[in-house]
Amino acid sequence: MIILLGSSSGIGKKLLGQLSKIDEILALYNHNKPDINISNVYLEKIDITKIEQIQNIIEKYNSKLTKITFINLVATTLDKLVPDINKEDVTKTFETNIFSNIYFAKFLTKKMVNDKWGRFIFFSSSKAVKGDVGISVYASSKSSLIGFSNSLSKEYSRFNITSNVISLGYFEGASWNRLNIEKQKELLKEVPSKKIGNVNNIYNAIELLIKSDYITGSQIYIDGGI
Repeated sequence: MIILLGSSSGIGKKLLGQLSKIDEILALYNHNKPDINISNVYLEKIDITKIEQIQNIIEKYNSKLTKITFINLVATTLDKLVPDINKEDVTKTFETNIFSNIYFAKFLTKKMVNDKWGRFIFFSSSKAVKGDVGISVYASSKSSLIGFSNSLSKEYSRFNITSNVISLGYFEGASWNRLNIEKQKELLKEVPSKKIGNVNNIYNAIELLIKSDYITGSQIYIDGGI
């Protein structure tokens, strides 16, 4: 079964249809329920910062959770300079971007070990990896995620459990479309390929990571060469 966090996002909704051809999906969302009707997709509302809710969901679907692929598209971003950051900013960003992944891994690794199979696919961004003005807390949380993924890969590779991070650049979707034309042109100057990505680029990488038992502890950049 595929566990997909962020199924109501623009990318998440597009991925649901493609991933449902591979396996059953437990599609998790927080606010907006995806408007889909696919027989092997199970929709569940959850606050992924609450460890009790994570445990309850996993127990509810316990009998279906075999050969698990965990994919987390959810992220909290923060655009503030360091002097303007408060404790709540740090807590919210880290609870979403790193703690939630640790909580899920806590409950899923035992099941994966029993199956002798598992895939952790985390998401970051090229901006977070490289750092940029105003994203110090966001970048810190994603750097922590990379360290966590690398450690998972070392601990569990012998059980055919892989862990990787996909770092994205600029992609088609609501966030990109909200930008004015001049801003889009400015951002495209950063991209050597001079184009933005689409969901097929992401799906292809996910499919590769699901099929491969030898790609682990890696960061895959899907950003047009940024």
